[in-house]
Amino acid sequence: MGGPAKQATLMAFAHRPVLAMHIRDFNVATDLPATSALFSQLGYPVNENTLMNRFQARMNDQAVCLLVAEDHGRVVGVVAMHTLTPWHEATRWAVISALVVDESVRGNGAGAMLLAAAEQIAGTKGCSHVELSSSEARLRAHAFYERAGYSEVRKRFVKRFPLQATAG
Repeated sequence: MGGPAKQATLMAFAHRPVLAMHIRDFNVATDLPATSALFSQLGYPVNENTLMNRFQARMNDQAVCLLVAEDHGRVVGVVAMHTLTPWHEATRWAVISALVVDESVRGNGAGAMLLAAAEQIAGTKGCSHVELSSSEARLRAHAFYERAGYSEVRKRFVKRFPLQATAG
């Protein structure tokens, strides 16, 4: 590709900031506000206290993985993954329950880095595959997952229960 097409491609990316992205483990002492905000952007508002309690309850669980993407000291993405061994399968699975990148930096590679890091961890834990679900309305996310090698393989059925008050 050369000439005007190359210039148009370069101009299309000129507005994107240069990122100094890296992936690291979630840090409950510093990452609660940003992670809470990211989950809200995904459509799942969770306050910082609830998130802290959930993290503390699972922090020693080897089946749980919570990673963040950080750019210049700012958390801009998060992936939550769980591994499990189904009764009916010979191998472990990894399930990504959430992957979100801040709206202001989407398309800059944070999601791809988070996904690759989660996949690498799943591989080291002996998982045969990674699965995730995505709202039917998130067409951009679907295209992202397909570019990353994911394919739609089944329908998901959900039955919601009324929330019960819990003690304590």
